[in-house]
Amino acid sequence: MPTEIIASAENEIEQALWQSVRDNDNDKALAVYHKSRIKLVSLTNLSDAEKKNRDRVLAYCLMRIDDSLFSKGDTANAVSRAQEALSIAQSSEDAVQIARCQLTLGARLMNQGKIAEAEEHFRGILTTHMNSEDEDLIQVVGWTLITRGHLLNAKSLHDQALFVLLDAENRLKSIDNFAGIAAANELLVKVYSNLGWSEDAQKCRRMAIKYKEKAKREQR
Repeated sequence: MPTEIIASAENEIEQALWQSVRDNDNDKALAVYHKSRIKLVSLTNLSDAEKKNRDRVLAYCLMRIDDSLFSKGDTANAVSRAQEALSIAQSSEDAVQIARCQLTLGARLMNQGKIAEAEEHFRGILTTHMNSEDEDLIQVVGWTLITRGHLLNAKSLHDQALFVLLDAENRLKSIDNFAGIAAANELLVKVYSNLGWSEDAQKCRRMAIKYKEKAKREQR
């Protein structure tokens, strides 16, 4: 029974995520995430394996709650929310979820201007998983490189940002992570524009639109 509840909650979270992407409705997704969180935390008398699996999905749920709240402008408690998600992910011992939560926490720290602390989390992901062949970890690495690209572009290190973002795009293309490819190209538009390469910027703008729509259709 607990295994079925955990699997059901994970599926509900995933479906709510993609529906929010399609409909641009964070409120509806947030309601689903909160219901899923209640289901997960109410589970008791779990075996060690069930608890780790529950914590894996709960960490993902908390990460999605934070993302929705952050998108709605609720940034004040974003770091503490991300820290809670990471703590639960670590108790699950799931490498993918730990890496995802590290990325989220790094992004929240970066948003608060705590760049050195953010970089520690990004560096940890890249050092541990850069050569992973696991598709979920390739995705996390790709998105981590995109976040690092934001930092480099903000520092006017445009050549370095370009190198990092092209690496991210290639990795995400290898696993058909269309949302990630779109995000990489959206940032490449800015980098190419800063470099004065208008044709490349226009090409990336078209690619970003194409892959964003593809991500909505295919939920990838």
